[in-house]
Amino acid sequence: MPDPSSGENLSFMFYEASLDSPLELKQIGEASPGKMPGRDMFLLQKDDGRLYGAVTNYDLAQGIEAIIYSGYAPSDFTAHYVNLGIRNLSGASNKSPKKVWAPEFFEDSDGLTYLFSAANDVDDMVDKDGAVIPRHSIYRSKINLDDFNTMETVQVHLKDGKTYIDPHVFYKDGSYHMLIKDEYQKTIDYYQSKDLDNWNLVQEDFISHAVGESIDYTEGQFVMKVKGAYYIFWDKYITTGNFKKNQYVITTRDFKHFSKPRVVTDSKKRILRHGSGIVYEKKPYHLILITRVMGIVVLLIFAVSFLRILTK
Repeated sequence: MPDPSSGENLSFMFYEASLDSPLELKQIGEASPGKMPGRDMFLLQKDDGRLYGAVTNYDLAQGIEAIIYSGYAPSDFTAHYVNLGIRNLSGASNKSPKKVWAPEFFEDSDGLTYLFSAANDVDDMVDKDGAVIPRHSIYRSKINLDDFNTMETVQVHLKDGKTYIDPHVFYKDGSYHMLIKDEYQKTIDYYQSKDLDNWNLVQEDFISHAVGESIDYTEGQFVMKVKGAYYIFWDKYITTGNFKKNQYVITTRDFKHFSKPRVVTDSKKRILRHGSGIVYEKKPYHLILITRVMGIVVLLIFAVSFLRILTK
C-alpha cells in the first residue's frame, strides 16, 4: 500500500515486473479498504495457479483471526475468514491476544502450508524511544487451503527477552531461515532452523550488518529468489541517518556479500510499504482447455513465467 502520508485511500496496490527487470514495477490493480479490507498482504501461489493473499484482520472482536483472499488474479479475489486457533492456545496460558498481526505464508518442500503470525497477547513494555508498546508471541499454524481449516497451531520460541513481530520464513541451502522485526530496537534479526521448531539467532540487526551502516526503524521484510539471486526487501518507515522513508531492496547470492540498497518505487514515485512478492506462473485454471480434435481429447496447458510483486 502507499504510505499513509500520501492520503490515498487504498489498502493494497498490485504490480508486476519482468524477471529481467524485477524492480521496474507496472501497476496492474488496486483495492480500497471497502472492497478488500485488511493490511500487510502476503502472497502464495499453489500448483494449480490459484493465488492466496493472507492479511491482518483489523477487528479481532469479530471472532476472525485472519483473512485469506484467493483467486486466479487479484481482480477476482474472494475473502475467506480464518481462525488459526491462536486465541485458544494463548488462552490456555492465561493470555489474551488483542490482534493477530501480519500472517505470512510458508510452503514447505513436502507441500504443507503454514502461516507465521504475531499476536500481542503478553503485557506491555517500553521500547528504546520510551514509548509503551505491546509484547508479542509468534505462532505457526498449519493450514489446509482447500477448505481454509487450521490443522495445528504452535507457539514459536525465539530468544528470551525479545519481543518480535512480522516473521518472514524462507528455505535456503537445506535450512529454514527467518527475518523478523525486533519491536524494541526497531531492527530486523536473522534466525535459522533445521526443523521449524528450534531457532538459532544468527545475526541481530541483520539489515545494518548487510548494508554496512546503522539503519533502524525497519520492518515489512521479505525475500524473493530471482535467477539465483536473493532480493531482500524492507521498509524504512521513519527517516533517520542516510536513509529516507521508503521501501528498499538489497541483493545477494550467498548472504555474505550484499549489494547497495536501492529504493523500490513505481512510476509515480510513491513511498511503498510492507510488500510481498512471488515468481508467478500464469496458469489461470491450470487446465485451460479440453476439446476434441478428430475424436481425440486434447489437453492444452499453458504456463508463462514472470514476476509479480505486491507492494502495499
